[in-house]
Amino acid sequence: MPRSRWMVLASLALSLRVQAGDQFADGYVYISEAGTEGCLMDLCWVRAINPATGENWIFADSQDGLCWNVGLGFTPDGSRLRVLNWGRNQILDFDIAGNGVVAFDGSDGINMPYGGNGLAWDNAGNFCVANEGGANELLRFLASGGPPEVLADGIYAGGIAIGPDGAVYVAGYYLVRIVADGTVEVVDPYFGDVPAARSVAFDRDGNLYVACDHRFVPPGGGIIFRYQGTDFTTREVFQDGLNVRGGDLSITFSANYQTLYVTDQRRVYAVNVADGTRTTIYFGPYDPEGDYIHYVGFGIAVYKAPKPGDMNCDNWVNNFDIDPFVLALTDEAGYAARFGWCDRTRADVNRDGTIDNFDIDAFVEAVIADRAE
Repeated sequence: MPRSRWMVLASLALSLRVQAGDQFADGYVYISEAGTEGCLMDLCWVRAINPATGENWIFADSQDGLCWNVGLGFTPDGSRLRVLNWGRNQILDFDIAGNGVVAFDGSDGINMPYGGNGLAWDNAGNFCVANEGGANELLRFLASGGPPEVLADGIYAGGIAIGPDGAVYVAGYYLVRIVADGTVEVVDPYFGDVPAARSVAFDRDGNLYVACDHRFVPPGGGIIFRYQGTDFTTREVFQDGLNVRGGDLSITFSANYQTLYVTDQRRVYAVNVADGTRTTIYFGPYDPEGDYIHYVGFGIAVYKAPKPGDMNCDNWVNNFDIDPFVLALTDEAGYAARFGWCDRTRADVNRDGTIDNFDIDAFVEAVIADRAE
């Protein structure tokens, strides 16, 4: 490698991290960056981005154990950023200071966890992950603990999301839906045997967005399709012309669901959902010879600040929070047993430091206000 490129890479590797506060910042975007030469040059990073200003910095790097890191997602209580560490058969959890610990590894059945955001939590707090090295299977770790369940196999690891119907949607090769009994249904076969679906996300109204790699099928390149609900007959092109190398496309929504964040091979975009306008908020680094040195599109997550009254940690305050709110109010141990992945302090909706009957009116107002957003 030319000396000039080595110097640039060394400079990038020495980039200082921004000092962390005591919690993640609402609306900040986090992406996985993997070096084009894998883990050999210590260029596997998680980068944090302030989308309002474009300011960005390295949140975690190879010294924290990252090696071909891919999918990202925040734990339901918002305390940690979970990273699929494909190169080491691990899943890592990072706190706000960028300190990482191994949450799962090979001893837990993890084998090359992969996918454009190939991880998600269902409404019961169970953790689902796409396991590429395990016969392309989808694993589910119960919130209560214990070994994982195999929800499905042979489905091709890819991005996953939990639908409004509670089913698990997997964007791996085809777009498939896995229902409660483990039945796999093809939602959209796309173009036969051409690898396509890479990442998936739902908007607030339950409409489905799927990022696809269509390099070999007109119109080619990376495309994001939008569906009305999950009806594949309503498929329309929402965005196209994305730069793909093969699988490096990931999408996720902002906290208010007005922006779809997209990361392809080189860039991170903020896309206005209402009119489709696209703005670049981050561009991957180049060396002096003009070659890019990172693949940027393997994972993206947005931190969404906890909402008072969101008692099941699904980022909504709605009727599904009524039962857990009542339980948090009347039975602390019972709430911990059923909703231990969440945070009981969210029941202090009026923010007076106490969880009691005075929070009831504030909770009702929170439900009404969230519905009106």
